[in-house]
Amino acid sequence: MNPTLTNANLLWDADGLPHSVDYDDIYYSKADALGESTHVFIHGNDLPARFARLQHQHFVVGELGFGAGLNFLNCCQQWCDSAPPAATLHYLACELHPLTLTDMQRLLTRFPQLARYRDALLQLYPDHTAGVHQLVLRLPQHRICLTLLFGDANSMLANYGQQFPFSVDAWFLDGFSPRLNPQLWHAGLMQRLAQLSHAGTTVASYSVAGGLRSALKDAGFVCEKRKGFAGTGFTSKRHMLAAVLPGLPLLPQPANRSVCIIGGGLSGCSTAYALAETGWQVTVLERSGTLAPAGSGNLQGVLHCKPGAADSVDNQFNLHAYLFAQRHYAALQPLGLEWHQCGMLHVGVDAEQLRRFERIGNSGRFDQQIMQQVDAAQASALAGIELSRACLYFPLSGWLSPSALCQFYSQHAAITVHTGVTASALQQGADNRWAITTANGSSMSADCVVLCNAADVYEFEQCRRLPIICNRGQVDVYESTPATMIRTVLCGQGYLTPSTGGRQSLGGSYFVEATSAEQNRQTHLRLLSRMDAAMAEQLAVQRPLQQRVAERCQTPDRMPLAGLVLSDAPGLYINTAHGSNGLARTPISAAWLASRMNNTPAPLADTLGNLLDPARF
Repeated sequence: MNPTLTNANLLWDADGLPHSVDYDDIYYSKADALGESTHVFIHGNDLPARFARLQHQHFVVGELGFGAGLNFLNCCQQWCDSAPPAATLHYLACELHPLTLTDMQRLLTRFPQLARYRDALLQLYPDHTAGVHQLVLRLPQHRICLTLLFGDANSMLANYGQQFPFSVDAWFLDGFSPRLNPQLWHAGLMQRLAQLSHAGTTVASYSVAGGLRSALKDAGFVCEKRKGFAGTGFTSKRHMLAAVLPGLPLLPQPANRSVCIIGGGLSGCSTAYALAETGWQVTVLERSGTLAPAGSGNLQGVLHCKPGAADSVDNQFNLHAYLFAQRHYAALQPLGLEWHQCGMLHVGVDAEQLRRFERIGNSGRFDQQIMQQVDAAQASALAGIELSRACLYFPLSGWLSPSALCQFYSQHAAITVHTGVTASALQQGADNRWAITTANGSSMSADCVVLCNAADVYEFEQCRRLPIICNRGQVDVYESTPATMIRTVLCGQGYLTPSTGGRQSLGGSYFVEATSAEQNRQTHLRLLSRMDAAMAEQLAVQRPLQQRVAERCQTPDRMPLAGLVLSDAPGLYINTAHGSNGLARTPISAAWLASRMNNTPAPLADTLGNLLDPARF
């Protein structure tokens, strides 16, 4: 899969409306695009009434042909007008040629009544990189999760929701005309839509083409023609299509689900937040006296991208985890999280490194919004100090305080934290609920348990088959000097952060054998000198203000563990082994786990989600 995409090729008419050059078709009705969207898709699926009947549940809308997102924004408005605050809207949309952000902004200004939802979308909207992009719009009293599948709908849906299924409640079929874009309307794709549906799932489309009706009928849907939308001054379409999958409806989703999270570091707190956001009552047990112990308690943590030239599944996961994390932290910033998106420079420390940079830059895997090759002069301008080497620049990167992030997560109203409590045993009862016994003899129960306690998972017999490797890492905190006041994160084999409160962090190395703090510090300084000798000299004459040593856990394949611990132990999950990539990997791993526990659209394609599955060992 080529990770970059060809954006929509548009021709704008005199009225300021776009025309697709590739498909020779219009995006919207000139008469009343929003009115047509409401008539065909909102009322065609009876959404206002169905939204109003919800309580705590989620509702899933699927769309073929996202375009500029008008149907999505219209659905957001209907959701906020009709649905209860405790419910969550999931909107799953396929798009082969996404509009650029600039074209999206230009087109959606025509709909000022949707400005609230438009602005929330545009703050997070990606217009590059094939694959799955999940965006969470946090509107006042409502939560909306948009999952964009950028790529061919047939191949994307074939690799999505097969192993970890979910059900769509209503479909919008809104691609370009079946005559001009037949690959979005054929029988095989309609069969896949039926597989992703349940009894009572509805379908609506502006098209009543005979081939479409036959394909839906063969897939099990019952179709009917309805009166089409009558635009201002003329009728845009004589008929529209509505369909339903017959059968007994699904049982209501259970309410007041409970989960116990064992471990209060980045992994545990991010998992707690992801589940609390989707309606779970969460209890976090942390054996130390405070949240964010060990590596999660460092003064500064870096969100960094792990680039690779090959389009391997590992590299795809790393890229999508990085993009998801950046959107996640940016979305939390208005809510009070201190996220510093200052960018990161990966310094080319030798000839081999520079050749690798060339291979990565020529791979076509990275849009300029994600990564740029810069020479020494450009790197110096970005960093605010003179650098002598070429770099890779990652403008979406930055840093935050991991402990502050954990505290932010834990403030959610549905999360209760108990520190100084050690879980010692887990037992599943006949009712499938889990009993958690603590070291002091007390106990509690929950519907599910998620283990997020690094190597301590070995204390539970259910986890002893899992291969977790632990290495020690150290971070040295120094007083900032004028010579080290960088504006971006500098990264090589180690890293140096910008200053916060007159302090900055130097670290990034692994130590397998026991070494002293001073030996580790000298290793950090040697790594820094390869990036910039002058800064290393400045810090070498100082004594660190603080030195923190902690274990970092990973697996032999360097992928996290996120999923069911055992197939015959329903409700027992794990999310751990993020190594030194916690800030990049914990948000998407937590969201992936939440989607599995909620049976909702996932933030990853199946092939990437399989990389995290504990069953691989």
